[in-house]
Amino acid sequence: MKKVVRNALFVCLFTVAAFAAPVLNRTTIDYGLNQITISGSSLQPRSTPPLVLFNGAALTLVSFSQTQIVATLPVNLQPGSYKLRVTNSQGIAELDVTYGAAGPQGIPGMPGPAGTAGQPGISIVGPPGPQGATGPAGAFKV
Repeated sequence: MKKVVRNALFVCLFTVAAFAAPVLNRTTIDYGLNQITISGSSLQPRSTPPLVLFNGAALTLVSFSQTQIVATLPVNLQPGSYKLRVTNSQGIAELDVTYGAAGPQGIPGMPGPAGTAGQPGISIVGPPGPQGATGPAGAFKV
C-alpha cells in the first residue's frame, strides 16, 4: 500500500512541476547555423510549442523540449544585446542575450584596496619676489 501512495505522490509532484512557468538558465549561439539554443526548465510544459521572441520578433523553432529550445535567429543580425522572451502556457521568462562581441555594460564591482603611499615630492623654495608699490590711502571715518 505504501508503494502505491509514494508513486501517486510522485506523479502529483511531477505533474505540478511539469506545468510551471519557463525558467531560462543559459543560451548558446551557433553563428555558423545562425541558431540559438536556450537551456532551462519547464520550457514546454504541454504539447503546444513555446513562443520565442528575440528583440520582439518571433523565431522559427527547430526543436523544443522541457529543457531545451533550438530556434533560428533573424538574418543579418548586428552585434549587440537583445531581449529574449520565452512564453509557454504557464508563463513568461526573459533574458538579455549578447549576439557577437557587444553586450550590455555590467554593474560596477567593489572598489579595490588602496595602493601604497608614494614618496614625498621635492620641496622647491625660490627667492622672495620684489617689494610691491605702496597702495593708495584709505578713506578716513570719524
